[in-house]
Amino acid sequence: MIEVGRLVIKTAGRSAGKVGVIVEVVDDTRIVVDGCLKRKSYSIRHFDALKDTVKLAKGASHAAVVKALEGHGITVPITNPKKAGERPKRVRKAKGKPAPKQKKEAALKKEGTVRPVEAVKDAPAAKPAAPAATTDAKPAMLAAPKKE
Repeated sequence: MIEVGRLVIKTAGRSAGKVGVIVEVVDDTRIVVDGCLKRKSYSIRHFDALKDTVKLAKGASHAAVVKALEGHGITVPITNPKKAGERPKRVRKAKGKPAPKQKKEAALKKEGTVRPVEAVKDAPAAKPAAPAATTDAKPAMLAAPKKE
């Protein structure tokens, strides 16, 4: 019952209820369908076969499928795919030229205002800050309640 030219109706997925024609039988479980559906390979389980058949060659073009379906009173919607626009060119960095930040650091290094990384690593560690002076006076909120 599954043969090239058989009309089928899709029962599963978002295109359920649309009619197509079997253009090619891939194997026991997959078929290529065209018509009101996107032309691609589908699982046979997603379709119900109809009694009607159309005379088509294996792997027929979309135009031949549309012409055959119009003979059975089925109109195939015409889709106008988007035309590919020009892709933007990728701008690459020039080799050998340092980035602006690197230029600035190089200029400061020449002046001697920026220490080299090795000098920073060898520098003695900073002493920890002395703890804050503590007083015995407690803030009013934390003070024990007065007894009268």
